[in-house]
Amino acid sequence: MSASKAQMVPRLPRRVVHAVMPSEDFWINSVDSATEALNRVVANLPAKYGWNFRTADAFVAELKECAAAGAKISDQNKFYWKDMLATCEAYSVMCSWRLAELAQSTVWALSRDDIHCSALAARASLEATARYVDTARVVSFTTEPITAKSLQERLCVSHELEAILVKTVFASRLPDSEDIYKDTNIVTVLQRISKVRGQESVFRTYELLCEAAHPNFLGRSIYITESTQASRPGHEIRTIMRGRGPTSIAVTGAAIQALSWACITHVTAFGLMQETIRSLLARLESGITL
Repeated sequence: MSASKAQMVPRLPRRVVHAVMPSEDFWINSVDSATEALNRVVANLPAKYGWNFRTADAFVAELKECAAAGAKISDQNKFYWKDMLATCEAYSVMCSWRLAELAQSTVWALSRDDIHCSALAARASLEATARYVDTARVVSFTTEPITAKSLQERLCVSHELEAILVKTVFASRLPDSEDIYKDTNIVTVLQRISKVRGQESVFRTYELLCEAAHPNFLGRSIYITESTQASRPGHEIRTIMRGRGPTSIAVTGAAIQALSWACITHVTAFGLMQETIRSLLARLESGITL
């Protein structure tokens, strides 16, 4: 892929980061390196990508024509897997551009002290990366056992991976969408990721951002700038104004955590997907077991 230079995600202003410091959270402390890593990936994406796309019907028809014409098993496998990998690569490009724009919006919102917008954009960033990394792992796990020798000897297909790519790449939750396009609920994916060592805080961060994004008290409480005890314990006079109260710090911290995690985890997953594609392409072109 030819590269186009881009520096999409700006660095967070120091005053925003300092507002949640000192912190022992790895993701907050790594936010600058995380956004820089994502920018490096985006800078190497093509300005224009040609997706060699086929509908299911077109794919089946062409594969049948190959078989009927006496194509070798290895050539049928090349056709099958190159089509599958083209979808994975196009998906990676689209996911990377989308995350870069969401990360950019998160930084812009935090920079202008727009707490609500930052929570929404950060939550979307976290969801986007969670979906992408989950898919990258499945693609890698599914294709890793396929050897160059097996690709020469028998038709190697994965109906399970086909189904996963259909409901991930072309996912839709619109009421009139077919069930094949309804992907696994993102909460399930995030809970699964949070069980991985080092990722335990991901779902907690997501829950806090959801609480701020929904019409719940947390999002409104940022306007409570001061509380003083009145006549007795439990009785307070709360000052509400168009300012930023203590609650805003918690939401800001969660937004920075999500931004950092989403950026660096996407970069790692992008590398996994690209290596998976390169490895399988090499096996498709090789006549020996790798």
